[in-house]
Amino acid sequence: MLFDLILVAIDDQPHSKAALDYAIKLARRERAELMIIAVAPIPQITGTIDEVIDAGESGREHLEPFVRAAREEAERQGQPVKTSILLGHPAEVICDYARANNVDLIVLGKKRHHFGSVSERVIKQAPCPVFIAGESEVIKYIEKGAESGKWELRKDMRTKLEGKAKMMRIYIGEGDRLDDKPLYQAIVLKLRELDMAGATVYRGIMGYGGHQRLHKSRFLGLSRDLPIMISAVDTQEKINSVLPLIEEMVSEGLIVLSEVTVIKYAHGRAPD
Repeated sequence: MLFDLILVAIDDQPHSKAALDYAIKLARRERAELMIIAVAPIPQITGTIDEVIDAGESGREHLEPFVRAAREEAERQGQPVKTSILLGHPAEVICDYARANNVDLIVLGKKRHHFGSVSERVIKQAPCPVFIAGESEVIKYIEKGAESGKWELRKDMRTKLEGKAKMMRIYIGEGDRLDDKPLYQAIVLKLRELDMAGATVYRGIMGYGGHQRLHKSRFLGLSRDLPIMISAVDTQEKINSVLPLIEEMVSEGLIVLSEVTVIKYAHGRAPD
């Protein structure tokens, strides 16, 4: 087994669900032990001992239903689990708990558009690999010396896509830009960030759009506003989830969807 003991840290935020779902799935696949913890943070401004204790108890009571629901979900899926609610600074508590229990992997949720401060601190201080669930990004532990750690960020490889799927085609101009970047490049990077199965950019030699203006390649020259088509294929659910974001990026152009059948989706080992 790659992991014998998996720790997932949850709180009362929506991104915790992705972390819990992934941790349960991985624990079942690896036949690993699963620990679920939640950390009630201590007040930023320290008061009297009684005030700190009261704040901790209040935080514990607030987190209890979330931890109970997480335990019930794990048990519903047939995964044995241990749970704890702890008090302290979340990142420090998570790392200390992982170290004390010889945890093999820490799973955290990712906020919508970025790592939170807790995630960043855990990544820097953790004694083991850290998986940030929600965007399929894996923080892999390489080596850790006494003073600093060395980490790398990799995409979790998609291994299966077959049968009925959706194809999204986006038609724009080569000269279109977004935030000082070619729009086609911004779209492809966004699709990759959103963990789409794949995307390809095609450069046309002639075409026109809503303005009826003809765009074509010049003989022995280059046109900087040729038609561009971006093609991406994935499940209907995935396409539906990314479509609103792509629509926001494309102020002028055409976006179409079509049904496709995936015969084969295969790739080699991800490059180091």
